[in-house]
Amino acid sequence: MPVAAVDGSAAVSRLPPAQTCARAVVLLIGTPGSLHWAFTMNRKFGSYASCLLILGSFGCRPVQSGQGGPGSDAGPPPPGIPAGLPPGSWLALDQQSDAPMPNQLPLEDAVVATFFGDDIPRASGGYTYAYGGKTGNRVLASSTPGNRAVFATYFDNDYAGVNISLGGKFIDLTPYRKTGSLTFWVKAGPSAQKFMVGLMDSQGGERKVQTKVSGDSYANLKQGEWVQCRIPLKAFIDDGMYWDSKQHREISAKMDWAKISDFRISINRDENKVAQGSPVIFYLDQIELTKTSKGIVDPDAYWDAFKSDAPDQLVTDFTRWADLWKGQHGNSADITVAVGPSPKNAPKAVHGQALKVDFKPGDWFDAYFQTPSATGLVNDWSKHYGVTVWLYTEKPYQAFDFVIQDRDHEMFLTKVGASRGWHQILIPFRSFTKFPYYQPPEAKQNNKLDLDGVFQFGIKPGGDVPGTLYLASIGVTNVRALAQEKAPAEALATFKADANKPGPKIPAIYGINVGLWAPELLDAASVRVEKPLNLGVVRYPGGLLSDEEDWQKTLKDHDFHIDTDEFLAWCESTNCKPMFTANVGDGTPERAAAWVKYVNQTRKGPKVELWEIGNEIYGNWHKYYEKWGKDGGVGYGKAVRAYVKAMKAVDPTIKVSAVWMLGGPWNQAVFKEVADVIDGVSVHHYAQNATSENNAGLLAASSEADSLMKSVRKQVEELGVKGKNYEIWLSEWNSVDQNPGPQILQHVNALFIADYLGHLAQSPIQIANLWALYNSRDKRLGDYGLLACNGDPQGTNFRRPSYWAFEMLANTLTGKSLQGTSDQESLSAFISRRDDGKLSLVFVNKSFETDFKTTLKVAGLDGEATVEVLTAENSGGLVGADAMGKSYPSTGPKSDKRRLGDGSVLVIPKASIVSVRF
Repeated sequence: MPVAAVDGSAAVSRLPPAQTCARAVVLLIGTPGSLHWAFTMNRKFGSYASCLLILGSFGCRPVQSGQGGPGSDAGPPPPGIPAGLPPGSWLALDQQSDAPMPNQLPLEDAVVATFFGDDIPRASGGYTYAYGGKTGNRVLASSTPGNRAVFATYFDNDYAGVNISLGGKFIDLTPYRKTGSLTFWVKAGPSAQKFMVGLMDSQGGERKVQTKVSGDSYANLKQGEWVQCRIPLKAFIDDGMYWDSKQHREISAKMDWAKISDFRISINRDENKVAQGSPVIFYLDQIELTKTSKGIVDPDAYWDAFKSDAPDQLVTDFTRWADLWKGQHGNSADITVAVGPSPKNAPKAVHGQALKVDFKPGDWFDAYFQTPSATGLVNDWSKHYGVTVWLYTEKPYQAFDFVIQDRDHEMFLTKVGASRGWHQILIPFRSFTKFPYYQPPEAKQNNKLDLDGVFQFGIKPGGDVPGTLYLASIGVTNVRALAQEKAPAEALATFKADANKPGPKIPAIYGINVGLWAPELLDAASVRVEKPLNLGVVRYPGGLLSDEEDWQKTLKDHDFHIDTDEFLAWCESTNCKPMFTANVGDGTPERAAAWVKYVNQTRKGPKVELWEIGNEIYGNWHKYYEKWGKDGGVGYGKAVRAYVKAMKAVDPTIKVSAVWMLGGPWNQAVFKEVADVIDGVSVHHYAQNATSENNAGLLAASSEADSLMKSVRKQVEELGVKGKNYEIWLSEWNSVDQNPGPQILQHVNALFIADYLGHLAQSPIQIANLWALYNSRDKRLGDYGLLACNGDPQGTNFRRPSYWAFEMLANTLTGKSLQGTSDQESLSAFISRRDDGKLSLVFVNKSFETDFKTTLKVAGLDGEATVEVLTAENSGGLVGADAMGKSYPSTGPKSDKRRLGDGSVLVIPKASIVSVRF
């Protein structure tokens, strides 16, 4: 599951904890007249997302490669160019390189510091270092007249990086944080595209804090072509990470901008699709820090200064050009578009007709409109601040990406949405970011949203369940904000339930994931805060790393990793049930069978009944996708069959699951191979895409959990052997699919966790495992962990809002689920009869403005109850949106006892979780 970049300053053999659950797959789809796009996340059956937020703005321009040869007047090579490199060394792949032409190198901006000109800064004691396997670098002689050398980097296609350090010199960038830039030239080697750029300070000892951005978002790379890349310094955030060698992980910390000492270029594992055994190569030149950034378009500054008195203009009310609206989709998705009458009760401001969009989420799908064929349509949007659109949906919340291909066919998008009913949405143009994973081949890329001649616009609906939405009255406006109707401070609600009608047993939904990289798990102080969670099934050894784990080696090494013995001893001490993920990536059926034998026959202690075969092998973010997943599931299915046979030969009582997706052809391909031998399927669900977090959308997604799992159950029954009972394991779930930001540390994530668990209690699954008990901070400084790791700014074992939500539900909503409903959409309500025969109630108020004065209508309800109330003020969430900022006290829910019965009134405060135990 979750794998973030390892940016340690020394080579590391294993991944530290910053794990991430998903990577992106870009599918290029040819359609008549244009090339369209899709972005597939592994967490679902694959809608694309509004993905990486591109901070700031940038400029890049390709140049013709310089001409010249060994005999040119480029001058002698600078000091430090190695000679006599061993045959076969990656450093010996190049004898020289072309370079940018000298007349292209000068800048209009004053230079603060140079990391590389014709050499590294040796005068100040500068040096280079690298990490990650065979990664190396060298100063390479140039064949371009007047430009003596370039800096060549050769990366192992793993988590790897190369640094240029100024040595004993520090650069103070504090005066230039808002105005300056990092500017350099870059040329890509074969199949090299993805890279990150970082700046590092030097705070003493090994504390070198790094802040970084996605470098390829600032440069349109083509193999063999030099591109100037300019990144505003304000694109680098103040929050960074440093590598702690004692803990073998990255630790969050603030940058010291007065002590900048290093430039870093780094890559993530397998993001660049180079040939096996080949390096990922980037050539760099003229790496400089500047005081100003002349010529770089700054969207924030542009829109801050934007003034226009142009009147609002209607783009379309759907009474014309109906035939120009098109829908397109992949193999597992579906979308249809049609223009017709608006749904009933349309506001007076909605004129004309509406576009009806029916969709089933899948690999890719969208609806679009191309303007050149629409004579008379307003396509010059440059004199307006934003676009407006009316949306009608019957879902609790409907998100969608609004997508623009501008004058030059560059693709930009932003994510918006609204709740049930009719709503007008204002979409400021400043909120659009360039789609970094694909651009149409005909696009002239200047990395600026050119609105004076929009070529195409459209939408891609969000969410994981099928639906219908309507769009009406699209226009452009200079209004900066729309009037919003304020919700009441208090409203009446009613909760009705039948406590006498027996319901189904609540599944084992209070499970979690633990990774072998988090030794905090075993500390005595940790166990004291872990036990109250009342954990059920605990999954080990952790996400994507499961498919690289050699359990025998880890057991033998007995290093900081949690080995099999230590984990099972912990399970015994916390009274939870273990689940193991067997390595299908570089493992073998024999090794998996030996693991079954060891834990279930050789050692004493807890036995392991539950086994998964691999993790997310269906996605190209997986290290062994080419080996097991690229064929759509056939190869993986055959492997699973061999694993099941070997493992059950040792212990026929175990249960084994196969990796599934929430839907799509993968499931059919896998079950064709294993339906007769497998015991269940494992699926993952993450409610949002990274950088597209939205509170209303998140809280609406939690209410879809049970319907999603019902969809999986339907597929199992359709594809499986008739009469065979398959289990469904939701072995990973949380609020965001990768690289979480501040939202996951805010109180809203507690509301999401509680509501999601409440709906899972009613779903047709057997097991669910939240990601994760410990994780550590990711690049955007969010943290999936319920508990903070060692070195976290909030302190070891700081209990996050999600911890309290999980703890409240796991100790309240147990036993058998009963039928209960709230008459307010923003107030979720659940009821159960515990194994001791007594009743429990849980309420989740998802409104941030309204307290619900709730009347309990439950016949026969009467008695003293313990009432616990978790609010933003006691859940430990961030006070603001700064992931490293101040938090509310993490004291947990307030508790009191009161007598409640049929007809009693219970106030559920805004944005709260309330549990009632009789």
